[in-house]
This record gives sequence, structure tokens and C-alpha cells, in this order.
Amino acid sequence: MSQTWDQCYYRHFTSHLGKPFDHEVYHSGDDGPPLQIVTYDQRYPGFRVYASLGLTAYAAEVRERGEVILLADEGRKVVPFLFVNALFFITRQRIPLASQFAIGGVENLAADFAEQFDKAALYFMRMTPEDEFPEGFERVECDGEVGQVYQSLFISEAEHEFLKRSGGAALEERLKIQATVAKADLCSLLRPSCV
Repeated sequence: MSQTWDQCYYRHFTSHLGKPFDHEVYHSGDDGPPLQIVTYDQRYPGFRVYASLGLTAYAAEVRERGEVILLADEGRKVVPFLFVNALFFITRQRIPLASQFAIGGVENLAADFAEQFDKAALYFMRMTPEDEFPEGFERVECDGEVGQVYQSLFISEAEHEFLKRSGGAALEERLKIQATVAKADLCSLLRPSCV
């Protein structure tokens, strides 16, 4: 029996992250496929994992078969809204998922959130086996094909500007230093800027 990518990713996320806490379906306002945000709260104490479903329907637009996760410890009402808006923007603008980019405008959609947490954009990056996720979490197999799991991270305006000037590899190096030297949790919305 053939399975859909949504079914494969849902099973993958649930097997690694536990039973979902919440599930919302979003429509972009055009005739495109909807996106879903499935929220998990069991795997990482103090954090919720927001996982996209349906982005695989936009594989031609984003040049990759993949879905995205976002971890956050605060902002539970607004985080899914900001996340799904960034995902729809990516599909409309045909931004390749693998290109280490950020979607700004957090302050335009949620000014109080942006000010409270000093976050201006969502950075999108490829997940690697070295990340602190379960082994094999970065890849999803479905009917003999492979899809990827990407991660998104809230970043400050200073980090966003640094990304524009220096690129994704340089930003990720700064984030890695912040995580190892300063022992900062990169997914925490209270994390200070690394630049």
C-alpha cells in the first residue's frame, strides 16, 4: 500500500517525539495545499516542538522534499502563527530549503513577541546527525524515497544582519560557539544574540 508523505512524516515525528499535543491546519488564502503544524511536548522538557506537515506538497517550489521543525520554550500562542507564515512565504517565493536563509518580519506579525524576546526572523537550516536529535531523525523514508527534516530557529535582528553579510555557515559557527562556550540553549527564545 502506498503512503503519503504526510503520513510518513507524521509517523516519523510521532515515533521520535511522542504523542502530539496539538494539531492545526492552515490555508494560505490561495488554492495551494494547506500546511499543518503538529505540536509535541513530551520529548524535550520545557520546550514544544512544532513540526510542519504538508510542505512536501511544495517540493517543486522549495526544491527539496522536506518538512521543518521548530523548538521553542516560550510564546506558545504566537509561535505556530509565525512559523506557518514563514513557511507559506517560502513556498510563494520559491526559496530552496537547503539554502541557509532567514525570513524576517517577525515584528510586523507579532510586535510584542519580537520586542519581548528580541527576535526578528526565523532562520532555516539543514539538520545534521551531529545535532542533538535522535539518530536518523534528519531523514524520512517513504515508499523507497527519502525526505529531509530541516530545523528553524528564531534569531535576533543583529544575527539576521550578520547572516546577510556573512552567510549561513558563519552564523551557524557563531551559534555553535554560543552553545558550547556559553552553554546557551539555541532554541530558547530568551537566548541572547550571538553577535
